[in-house]
Amino acid sequence: MKASLEYFLILAVSVFVVGSIAGALLDRPVFMSYVYSDSMTPTLNKGDLFFINPFSRSADVGDIIVFNLRGSWTVHRVVAIVENGYITKGDNNVATDQQEGRASPVSKDKIAGKVLTIGDSPSKSHNWERIFKEDSLEELKCCLRH
Repeated sequence: MKASLEYFLILAVSVFVVGSIAGALLDRPVFMSYVYSDSMTPTLNKGDLFFINPFSRSADVGDIIVFNLRGSWTVHRVVAIVENGYITKGDNNVATDQQEGRASPVSKDKIAGKVLTIGDSPSKSHNWERIFKEDSLEELKCCLRH
């Protein structure tokens, strides 16, 4: 039983490592990404690490997708489906990404994947940003010494 668990953990870590390397080579998020802004607060907060299904290129209203918007990767919610794609909006934003012609509807070829959810909540790890702050690293080193 213990050996099976170890093999499963090694396999899971390997998939994420390979996915991360593939994402870096392809210049797109694969399996997971990091929140860089407050546009999806309170659903996803700046600093959260979230998980992606990179094989899902279609979405329904209410789904959270990762897509290329004007040259950068964005994670927003689908608020409408139109003939030529998806209308998207950050939960914390007033306007849609496409309002007043700022961007075209998101086509399927611009989607990197759909954010994995458990129930209605995205699967995420809270605020990884703080782990990389110097004070937190010092606290971690101190705890590991004891």
